[in-house]
Order: sequence, then C-alpha cells, then structure tokens
Amino acid sequence: MLEKLLPSLQDKFEETFDTPTPIQNAVWEDVLNKKSIFGLAPTGTGKTLAFVLPLLTNIDVNLKRTQVLIFGT
Repeated sequence: MLEKLLPSLQDKFEETFDTPTPIQNAVWEDVLNKKSIFGLAPTGTGKTLAFVLPLLTNIDVNLKRTQVLIFGT
C-alpha cells in the first residue's frame, strides 16, 4: 500500500517504521480510493497514521475548499 502514498510521506514513514500495522494495512487502500471507512483498533496501533497519511496524499493543494473533516472523541 505504501507505494500509493506521496513519495515524501512514504519516505518519512519508512524512515520511522519497519512495516505498516494491521489497521494501516486494513484501511490505507480504501482511504486512498476515497471510500468512507470505519476503523477500530486499540490505542497505540497506528490509527492516526492509518487515516492521515492517505488523506494527505489525496489533498489537492490547488482547491481552496474543505477536503477533509476528521472527528475525534
């Protein structure tokens, strides 16, 4: 899945982590394909990066409108 991320995000991930976690593997492709998802995993399993890296990959910096909305509890 990493090969679909922006190269700069992929490089930074690979500098910091050995492999994606199960939650990252489970959601990255769907988020990259702009599908709505619901992911549930324990604290400390990489959920934030599971959602944020593909979201950042999909942002079009030329669009001047809201492209991502994240809710957290």
